Amino acid sequence: MKQISLTFLIEIWAGCKLPNWLNSSLKQQLKTLAGYSFYFTASTNVLQKLRAGMLIDEILTKFQSFNSNGAKKLNDNKKLNIYSTHDTKTTALLSALGIFNNLPPNFGSTVIFELYSTQNDENFVKIFYLYDTESEQPELLNLPA
Repeated sequence: MKQISLTFLIEIWAGCKLPNWLNSSLKQQLKTLAGYSFYFTASTNVLQKLRAGMLIDEILTKFQSFNSNGAKKLNDNKKLNIYSTHDTKTTALLSALGIFNNLPPNFGSTVIFELYSTQNDENFVKIFYLYDTESEQPELLNLPA
């Protein structure tokens, strides 16, 4: 079922002519089924650790390399790190953070982590999700407490 629903979703995203019997209700059902197929690839803590743990560790290590006033502790002059991955890894990352919306990620969907420092010299992170490349305004995500 996953392959059928993903095939039609890819054809929809690519602007292909679809069969007449594929109405809007069926398209929504296929999208929901595809979302479940992504959900199940990272639905447990063990799967989340295996699929997203190394990426989360890498991001945390980069952020922890800054002190509270923004100066680097390590000898690394990078101010931007970009990681490219597949939709299943994006799903695992969002699931591990507790913020997966049960929708299959679109092509080019983007998760953005930004590190900020307050005037009190405390660091905090904002996480944004750009669901598709047609939108220019990513959604601010809130981690569950």
